[in-house]
Amino acid sequence: LDALLADLDADTDAGNDPETGQDAGDDLDALMADLDAGDDAPSDDTDLDALMADLGGDDETPADAPDDIDALMADLDTGDTPAQTDAGDDLDALLAGLDDESATANAADDDLDAMMAGLEDTPAPDTSTDDDLDALLNDLETDTDLTARTEAADDLATDADTGATLSEEPKLAYGQMSADRPEPQKLERKRFRLAILGDFTGRSARGLIEVGDALASRKPILLDPDTVEDVIEGFATTLVLPIGKDGAGVEVKLGGLDDLHPDELYENVELFSALRDLKSQLSHGGTAEHAAKSLKAWGEAHGRPVAPAKAVSGGNTVRADLKLSDFQKLIGDTSGQLAQPSPIDDLLARVVGPHIRKLPDPNTVAMAEAVDDALSAAMRLVLHHPEFQSVEAQWRAIDLIARSIETDDTLDVMLYDISAEEIAADLTQSDDLSTSGFVRLLTEGPMDEETGRGGYSALIGMYTFEETPPHAQLLGRIARVAAHVDAPFFAAITPAFIDTPKEDRHPLVAAEWDTLRAMPEAGHLALATPRFLLRRPYGAKSEPIYEFDFEEFTQSAGLSGMLWANPVVLVSILLAKSFRENGPSMGLGQIMSLGDMPYHFVNDRYGDQVALPCTERNLTLDKVDTVLGRGYLPVVSIKGRDEIRLASFQSLAGGDVLGPWAGVAPPPPSPPKPPKAAAETAPEADEDPATDDDDLDALLSGFDLDADDSDDDLSNNDDEMDAELAALLADL
Repeated sequence: LDALLADLDADTDAGNDPETGQDAGDDLDALMADLDAGDDAPSDDTDLDALMADLGGDDETPADAPDDIDALMADLDTGDTPAQTDAGDDLDALLAGLDDESATANAADDDLDAMMAGLEDTPAPDTSTDDDLDALLNDLETDTDLTARTEAADDLATDADTGATLSEEPKLAYGQMSADRPEPQKLERKRFRLAILGDFTGRSARGLIEVGDALASRKPILLDPDTVEDVIEGFATTLVLPIGKDGAGVEVKLGGLDDLHPDELYENVELFSALRDLKSQLSHGGTAEHAAKSLKAWGEAHGRPVAPAKAVSGGNTVRADLKLSDFQKLIGDTSGQLAQPSPIDDLLARVVGPHIRKLPDPNTVAMAEAVDDALSAAMRLVLHHPEFQSVEAQWRAIDLIARSIETDDTLDVMLYDISAEEIAADLTQSDDLSTSGFVRLLTEGPMDEETGRGGYSALIGMYTFEETPPHAQLLGRIARVAAHVDAPFFAAITPAFIDTPKEDRHPLVAAEWDTLRAMPEAGHLALATPRFLLRRPYGAKSEPIYEFDFEEFTQSAGLSGMLWANPVVLVSILLAKSFRENGPSMGLGQIMSLGDMPYHFVNDRYGDQVALPCTERNLTLDKVDTVLGRGYLPVVSIKGRDEIRLASFQSLAGGDVLGPWAGVAPPPPSPPKPPKAAAETAPEADEDPATDDDDLDALLSGFDLDADDSDDDLSNNDDEMDAELAALLADL
């Protein structure tokens, strides 16, 4: 770099000729601008639950709630609802610590405008709001993700193989669309076409991120109920599931739905074969002494149970710890480290060691029992790993959709293997969204006059977003794309916002999300919540396995130990059923429920057996009103039935979601810099910003349930009930 700059300086000095000197200076300025843009440090990784617990919801009832909401709610149990906890007081303190001195709503708006728009006309922009946003995002870190700073530094870079042409940092937070909207005849659909986007091959787990040309050329795959098994087998993949903080990994080969079952994993994954051999060695006199010696050494070396390296998968979740400018630098694992499994002896030591250390008397019999416990724990580790759960949820969702939808020449369901990280990276490469791979994917092939089958009627993104400022900006870009092709985009929002009143949102969050909702393009955007159960946990009384005694569900793992579907799976099924029943007019709102859903029984704190709802949150009447008031789509579980129901088909802007069935032209594009919505009253800030940061760190560390043992149920608190499970039971 020094040599390069020296050459440039020499050229500039030599270029005193008025015809060349200015050009050389411009080139150097451009180079330095590129270097500066590439040196941004990534933000810390996030704990999703911690974020959403802080960025909340409200109990406002929307004026435009559906007329049939009373009928819908008649099926819901609106009985005893627990009183509000003292968390509000803690949240007030948290939010007070996040604001600048003497914060006001107008100041928050001005600061956010300065940060996101880039203040092109100001030579030295004020960085105070950047500091605010950095502080907000930094608060999301968990001890499980302590290695994320180093990993993010490897991820945030540029690489020609990804198809990216990295531009300068975004100046327009919500992007712009320079291309003209497709001609009306190209937007006329001869058939109803759903595009379902998801990480079907574990691209995130394998460190694959492609944007631009590479993403634009991604081939669609037709989902046919008669060939769904073949489609899933076509997504066959090999995952290396990272565990611990130093890069250890378990290799799992998946060739189809059957390979997801514990019996198949027990037979095919080397880790379980090694555990079987270890138990056999303990039972034979000739090898028992050597095996016991190894086990004792492992117990001395490893005391903390292993856990996944990250709490979420980038395949189905957009990282909440990054700013918009950081998304464009995601390139994945270019070194191939994620594809390297750990030596089996190392994995055995990590998995078995903590169980041996817990033994008061590590004799041979006790060690054999500890190996059995380690076997069950290892199976849960694989089944509940975020990357494994992501692939399993995507595959089982495809299977559910195929079994629920009748396709023919008038109804297409097309699958695109695209991760959440790829969507985020692609749409932030340039402020001009018309150059993105995503826009070209939706327009070039499908709308080709000779080979295309027509534009899509709706876009289903199997992705989950958070209420953070960068996510609002990214969704604004997605909304512009959806309106451009007149196909609404459906995705998920995490449900923790329900717990916090709207007026207590961080001012940066409130400003960006209210601005997003005010954009005309938000009529083509809809976010659903919460998730619903895809399968029952494995166990003797639910879904038995035959290779060994195994109970997947534990109260300490709670809801994280269950497999949940993105709520857009329900949305896609209802859209297809509505078209099948009512034709192109759709009649949205007439078909809103889906039955035969899996459910699970658990024992509450008093030992009584209780049926959990089919959803991860129990939405009673007041909570449904809160979700609707926020502009989201509530998914409710009907008490006493194996049925889930969508409470609305509204858009984020309010009113029915727009699409080809609306009978009106999409709204004209909003300005590149959408007007800021009126801000809520901001919480007062502490007088000492440094003290605020210290107090916030201390507060968040107290709420971090993953600080010592993560979500792993091998900790010393095996009998403690998961907080989310306890809250769900209390809410029934």
